[in-house]
Amino acid sequence: MRHPSSRDAERVRSVLVVDDSGYTRARIRDQLSSLGFRVVEADDGDSAIAAFVKHRPLVIVIDHVMRGLSGIDASRALLTRDPGARIILLTAVNDDGLRQQAISAGVLEVLSKSDVGRLSSVVSELMDESFNG
Repeated sequence: MRHPSSRDAERVRSVLVVDDSGYTRARIRDQLSSLGFRVVEADDGDSAIAAFVKHRPLVIVIDHVMRGLSGIDASRALLTRDPGARIILLTAVNDDGLRQQAISAGVLEVLSKSDVGRLSSVVSELMDESFNG
């Protein structure tokens, strides 16, 4: 029987938050940390990929519009590394075309930044799915 390593234990409730706005990252970090999630941060798509490889979080919350890779392009790159990655895309624009593009890329949920209050419940649901399914 394999015993969980400390790395596995850290991964259990870990979330990668990717946004080029330090204010937004801090707001999301505080929200998720208060619920017991371990939060890792990145400020662009390239650093998100590096943080994902290093920390292997169970859920990724990523902004759509950032310098460098867009949230959708970074999501595609993350999904090539781990097809089971659970990604939530945050966007300031409520656009059905963007939503469809994100879902087609493999993103599981698209949330408006104005609806970030729902983020905790969506992250919790995705965490539960990772253990139950």
